[in-house]
Amino acid sequence: MIESELTEDSGHLTPSLKIKREVVTRDFAPIIDEIYGGAPTTSEALKIQD
Repeated sequence: MIESELTEDSGHLTPSLKIKREVVTRDFAPIIDEIYGGAPTTSEALKIQD
């Protein structure tokens, strides 16, 4: 999905190779918005009837 690697040098990973969520979210916001953006959807299968 992304063309660059997540590395410590790029600032996306900690020294223990954990993802820095704030940095990844900031740097890849357009991609994240493209995947998850838009109006929320509803599904009849998910509605609980009383």
